[in-house]
Amino acid sequence: MKIDTIPATHTVSSTYEEEKRLNALKSYFILDTPPEEELDALTRLAAYICNCPVSLITLIDADRQWIKSKQGMDVTETVLEISFCKFTIKSDQMLEVFDATTDERFSSNPMVTGDPHIQYYCGMPLITPEGYRLGSLCVINYKPSQLNSQQKQALQILAGEVMARMELKKQKKQLELEKKRLAESENRYRQLIENIEGFIFTHDLNGVILSVNQKMAATLGYTQENLVGKNLQTILSEEVKCSCDAYLQQFNQTKVASGMMQIVTAHKQEMFWLYRNFKYQDERKQTYIICSAQDITEKELARQMLQQSKEELENIVQLRTSELINTNEVLEKTRAELDLFVYRASHDLLGPLCSLKGLLTIARLQQNQISDNEPDYVTLMWQTVNKLHQVLNGLLTYSNNTHFSLEYKPIDMEAVIKEEFLACQRIEGFNRVRLTTHIEAAQPFYSDEERIRIIFKSLFSNSITFQSNTVGEPAIHVSVNSSSEKAVFVIRDNGVGISKNAIPQVFNLFSKSASHSKGPGLGLFIVKEVLKKLDGQIEVESQEGKGTRFMIEIPNQFP
Repeated sequence: MKIDTIPATHTVSSTYEEEKRLNALKSYFILDTPPEEELDALTRLAAYICNCPVSLITLIDADRQWIKSKQGMDVTETVLEISFCKFTIKSDQMLEVFDATTDERFSSNPMVTGDPHIQYYCGMPLITPEGYRLGSLCVINYKPSQLNSQQKQALQILAGEVMARMELKKQKKQLELEKKRLAESENRYRQLIENIEGFIFTHDLNGVILSVNQKMAATLGYTQENLVGKNLQTILSEEVKCSCDAYLQQFNQTKVASGMMQIVTAHKQEMFWLYRNFKYQDERKQTYIICSAQDITEKELARQMLQQSKEELENIVQLRTSELINTNEVLEKTRAELDLFVYRASHDLLGPLCSLKGLLTIARLQQNQISDNEPDYVTLMWQTVNKLHQVLNGLLTYSNNTHFSLEYKPIDMEAVIKEEFLACQRIEGFNRVRLTTHIEAAQPFYSDEERIRIIFKSLFSNSITFQSNTVGEPAIHVSVNSSSEKAVFVIRDNGVGISKNAIPQVFNLFSKSASHSKGPGLGLFIVKEVLKKLDGQIEVESQEGKGTRFMIEIPNQFP
């Protein structure tokens, strides 16, 4: 059997292309719609021109062949498997089957072997402007036939007309949908404008109000009709009416204006609105201002109250600051005078005190002339003078730390530690104490040597003074670890330790770590003050009967 216009080896469309074709078909909103006379007239005309009893307009869906218009056959749709038109849409060309009973593609088709016993078929694909083949305009006969060239041309023209009518209806439907969407959108917009919590209104370039939303009218105590046509100055407070012209003139240079406006209601109540307005020109070339505003009256009144409170507070703070400055100046003067007194008194008292200690030393050498039954007043005087000497030395050290500036230089820590330990040899029990050191210096340690000496001398003095009599050998161990950033010193002893309750106050002035302490309580206080001067830190760990551990960190002033 000869096939007129389509090769038997034509390939099937890809799945992706088929999806696009089906989407194109759906865009015409034609599937499962009622018959239309204008399309039925075209199928009648096709049957008449081609001299065939049957003419159909078919559309190929995903799993069926749906018939939009029919002439000579009472059927609405068929399954896709028995469709002739599914072969028609594989090409842009007309498909003509002269005798289906001898065509291997259709010879076993139920519509050929059974009712209605189709033998002749000729179909022209319905092609969209985008090139998608949706179905066909076809004619059918129950006997072998063949169309002449004029009939084929007429069928092709009629198929184009079918497609043109479908395209027109599609555009009409899309227009209807678009109008519906616009109407719905306009209604949503209107509902939004009317029910929004903010105020929406428009005015022209002269300040005449063109429209207002219900919320704004109700808030101001007007109706919408009463406000439309009035000038903006109607709702502005007297204080800002004079700035209305300047506001309108802004729109000669810019499209957007924002700020705060002071409003007065119909009931003479003042409000504050925060607005952001912009100039708009519609399709009719009419220019007006679209305005949106929010009521910030409560916030503005609160801001004004806060500003007033702030100004009052600033005045109070300024007054108190002035009083504190005056008080501080008096205290600073008093402190300076006190420091000067301590410094001078320490120096003035040290001379006579040293002379007195010398005389007492001579007296103690002659003590063997005193009867054993008489009180040892010389020893008591020596202890009292020695304690006073310690106090004066502490006060002088504290004064020097306060007044003298820092002097950074590299420090030989091993030498400093040994020298300051030996400087404590007059302390009772010194000869029993063993000193060990461990020094790791990745970088030379730069700091104020005199103040470093004060720290070690004070801590050594404490460890020696509070050595334990219950251990075999009292010991002090010092470790030093210096880097380019800092030096860490750990001074550990096995002395009597410090009670848990006394540790928090151990660095306070005149604080004593043990009830039996005979010192003035200045040593650790001075250590703390010296470390403040060096930007250092100190921590203490101690347990009664076990010993004490001090850890000190001091920044390395390495250049």
